[in-house]
Amino acid sequence: FRILNSRGQTVYRSEVVPKSTDPEWKPVTVCVRDMTASGLYNPDETFCIELFNFDTDNGTHESYGVIDIPLRELTYKFFAGPVYKEKDSSNGSINIDRATPLLEESELPPVFPAYRIQAGATKLQKMDLIADPHTFFEVKAIIPDVARPVTLYRSQPTSEKTTNPIWPAFDLPMNMVGGIDAKVDISVFEFRKDGRELIGSTSLTLRELILGPYAIALMRDGVSRGIFVVTEVTPLVTIDSIPPPAPAYRIGASASKLAKKDGTIIKTGSDPFLEIICQPPGAPRK
Repeated sequence: FRILNSRGQTVYRSEVVPKSTDPEWKPVTVCVRDMTASGLYNPDETFCIELFNFDTDNGTHESYGVIDIPLRELTYKFFAGPVYKEKDSSNGSINIDRATPLLEESELPPVFPAYRIQAGATKLQKMDLIADPHTFFEVKAIIPDVARPVTLYRSQPTSEKTTNPIWPAFDLPMNMVGGIDAKVDISVFEFRKDGRELIGSTSLTLRELILGPYAIALMRDGVSRGIFVVTEVTPLVTIDSIPPPAPAYRIGASASKLAKKDGTIIKTGSDPFLEIICQPPGAPRK
């Protein structure tokens, strides 16, 4: 299940209980500051719990339905109510049988400046239908007042061709994205000598990304093209592992499969060169 606050943002996602129609999940601590629009307690402001059936085939987890719960209900320590997907069709019930108030700041979950994320993918679609792909992925953030998404991380292409890649872990600081509930886009590509091709992508918040092990469908043209998998998330007390910006960079560049441009009738070759053009952050490409 997941818990959504009054703004519709996911603030918690549970572990998966395998093969059970009467699951019991681990207790969870939720903070009022995350649940309400103002960050202050409002007894009549509601949050939602949505139940899912975990899908290992393509990552499109089927929803059992949603239930709206006023914060006031937590003061009674017990709650039970039906979960509806359709208006008059209950798919079961959600039960809260212990809601313990936490009054000390030390009892609240800590907020860390950065997280180390181990990720991979499973069941990626073969783009040429024959050979397995070399793959890499990008994480981009949607930042207000910036014209286009900002790349937060890009992995190296896998050395082996596989539809079930495991990429090296990467570190993601909170101050790079504008808050824990900022939207991030994750895209997985096949690396080719003539460029790259999108396999699939997904969007979620940074909070959803760091909630722990998870699997989510990589969509393209409305169809799942594989599953992006977060296998481990480690909080980092400092961000020393993330290199600071350097005053200069030595860049090694190459190209492959360029079109032949020389010759009037028969194109015999090319004499390529490149230019590096700087522009303001986020400005549209000229």
